[in-house]
Amino acid sequence: FFSFFSFFFFFSFFSLVFSLFLSFFLLFSFLSFFLLNICSNFLFGWTGSPELANSIAMTTLPVPSLIVINATNYLHHIPEKHMEILTPETLADFLNRILQNDIEAYGGMGVMARAKRMYYEGTTTLAGMWYGNPVLTSVIIGLPLGFLSLICYSMWCADIMDASEDDQNVREKED
Repeated sequence: FFSFFSFFFFFSFFSLVFSLFLSFFLLFSFLSFFLLNICSNFLFGWTGSPELANSIAMTTLPVPSLIVINATNYLHHIPEKHMEILTPETLADFLNRILQNDIEAYGGMGVMARAKRMYYEGTTTLAGMWYGNPVLTSVIIGLPLGFLSLICYSMWCADIMDASEDDQNVREKED
């Protein structure tokens, strides 16, 4: 009776050690692959607020999200489908696809990308100002537009009848 339990305990202990060894071996092999192939090509970072990532992506990203930025040419990669459950396999697959240029890159340093970035930054700044204090935003934008409209009106819509009478008076004095 005692030998049966000792054998069962030994077998359970052996299977536990074997499964731990196997999981350690798999983890070590994945980490070695990860370190050799992924970490040599990528730097990993984290940001506490989503504004920086939204500014780079020029859109509102869901929180938490993954974005890969190429700092040399300002291109960024976003997964096609948002990874709700981020596993090491999906992350490694995504990063390998970036290395193989299988994923579309966004952004860049071109004229259109800079124009889009300026438009996005302007609209987000104005929206933030409007949500923070709409009265002050109305004054800041409305007052210069009011003066500009008065200047344009006085330049292009002056009364032409007054100008023609002044011209006739000048001509009569010359004669």
